[in-house]
Amino acid sequence: MQFNIIPPTRFKILPWKNGKGSTKELLLEENEEAFAWRLSMAPVTSDGSFSDFSGYHRKLILVEGNGIRLTHGNGQVDRLRQRFDMACFDGGWSTEAKLYEGEITDFNVMTRQGVCSAEVDIFRHQAEHRLDVNADQLLIYALDSDIEVSPVDASKLQLAATNLLQCFTPLAGSWTVIGGAVICIQVSYS
Repeated sequence: MQFNIIPPTRFKILPWKNGKGSTKELLLEENEEAFAWRLSMAPVTSDGSFSDFSGYHRKLILVEGNGIRLTHGNGQVDRLRQRFDMACFDGGWSTEAKLYEGEITDFNVMTRQGVCSAEVDIFRHQAEHRLDVNADQLLIYALDSDIEVSPVDASKLQLAATNLLQCFTPLAGSWTVIGGAVICIQVSYS
């Protein structure tokens, strides 16, 4: 199994498409037309409109702050009040954000529709967790503490806090993840 560990020094700070903020791009996979998937984190410091990401599916996770309400053009409303609450929506929808009490930080998973999809698992507390893996790529982000990842072959990988693990063609089966807050993303191609 091939893997990379991406430290925070390799993350990129990029402006939002709408120019009203910036995002920390952890990793993306490019394809011929545009990126296939992207992981990022962004502070949201004021109410306003989200950038248009037509052609993408979005999963947005609250990782810091007192919450945000997302009102989408199709009538769907997502209220993220607790840490790790998640909203799933079409990136092409017009989306208005309203902060509840001060700024927040969110974690974003974007996947190109018709190219790939992502399943997200979140482990919130310090513990030993089981992760059922069955994907083309596995990405694990250690949010705020060091973690240990054990694939089904019983090898062990150490991942420092705020680092990202990228596994290519991960071994299918039950993995063990030991540590604190972790966001696991399994990418499958169409």
